[in-house]
Amino acid sequence: MVQISIIFLGLSACSKNNSSPSNQNSPVIGLADISLTKVVGGDSVNFSLNFEDNDGDLGFDNGDTLPPYYVGSIYYNDVYVDYYEYDGSRYRRVKPPLSGFDTIQFAYRLPRLNEFSKPRKITGQIKLGLILQSNTIYSNKVRFSVFCFDKALHKSNIVFSKDLIR
Repeated sequence: MVQISIIFLGLSACSKNNSSPSNQNSPVIGLADISLTKVVGGDSVNFSLNFEDNDGDLGFDNGDTLPPYYVGSIYYNDVYVDYYEYDGSRYRRVKPPLSGFDTIQFAYRLPRLNEFSKPRKITGQIKLGLILQSNTIYSNKVRFSVFCFDKALHKSNIVFSKDLIR
């Protein structure tokens, strides 16, 4: 589930977070809110992310599937959420049992956010939702990290959620 609201330059300010992106055209994200709710079979997690993108190339058109945006490429999706569990001494990214995946990572593909053909600074808020199935959760204390790529492959800063108690 992805919900996006966009506010163009001058109408809204975004909060910036602790790590810096690689250059001035990299998106900057901040975690505005996160909530965890128990549901049948697991937990529902909802995020609100503030974003700022100086050149306005965050998100994709439907036809953006040629390299480097092809299915299977890290650049096919543009928002990534990593899942961490507290093991009693530190947080660790979680490897799902009996799978070929390294860690649990949720990926989202946003639609193009800049309605105009000219590059322009955009700001706004992205709302993401995910379900953690109870058979993949082994800790009562969890957290998430989020980062994104824009269309020019600039990587944003990485933001971490607060500790969430299940």
